Amino acid sequence: LYVPPDRQAPQTGQFDFDVSQTGFISYTTPQGIDVAIAPISAKQLATLPGIENGALFEPNLRQSLGLTKINKEIVASIKDRSEHGQFLLYHNGITMVCENLHVDPKTQTLTAKNIFVVNGCQSLTSLFDQKSNLSDDLKIMVKLVEVGKDSELLDKITYRSNNQNVIKPRDFKSNNPIQVRLQNEFKKLFKGDVFYRIKRGETTSAPTIIDNELAAKILLSFDLRQPWSAHQKYKLFDELYRDIFSRPEVDTARVYTIYLIYEWVCQMMGDINDNLFASYALSQFFVLYLLDEP
Repeated sequence: LYVPPDRQAPQTGQFDFDVSQTGFISYTTPQGIDVAIAPISAKQLATLPGIENGALFEPNLRQSLGLTKINKEIVASIKDRSEHGQFLLYHNGITMVCENLHVDPKTQTLTAKNIFVVNGCQSLTSLFDQKSNLSDDLKIMVKLVEVGKDSELLDKITYRSNNQNVIKPRDFKSNNPIQVRLQNEFKKLFKGDVFYRIKRGETTSAPTIIDNELAAKILLSFDLRQPWSAHQKYKLFDELYRDIFSRPEVDTARVYTIYLIYEWVCQMMGDINDNLFASYALSQFFVLYLLDEP
């Protein structure tokens, strides 16, 4: 069974940004990459196609993370209209890539085809959710980069624009071919009944969700026999990543089978007489390790 490790990028269509009230800067890099930078009204940004279903953030390392501390602060600033005129000064800006970028100096319009947001998912989601509180004064600096079909450039922009913020090692592996292949394979084999989540913030209606962080822990405990490292999240998608996932036997069947064993172990932990051991966070991974004891 061959499952391609690539992700089918959705088409977000064409969008015209009106920058007649603010102006813009456009330039071409020495490598021939067209770029435009402009303060764009929040009202325009909130109408971008693909915010609600997440298609606009496909290359991003994360989807919307909900009401985190930072996101709550963004929402609070949006609700306070006295802050709208200063919002441009507080916000780091949004980075977008597109397949084609056309700058029209006469009409003061930036036309972008197939836009994707590589940095600014949380801000755009907050704007979308707070549409009723947006005013004409609220603007955000936006950088538009025409990448065409150059996926290598897209990956570099995604990495470097997000590396300025708190990004976990797991996030950097969210678009890794191994993780995408596993997610595609789960979709193909389980027809929506089991979802393999590779990005924080991904939503699904599937009754069963297997988070790739949990997958890493159970593979580490059962296959690699290192349950004592299951709590070290920073290692799972960093120094231990290749050992955990880059093995021929790691496929959907194996991940799902070990997951079912792990679920059974969790249900049985209540039968252990030693309550302290039963409640310890690593105990279920240790028991999982014991089940594969030679």
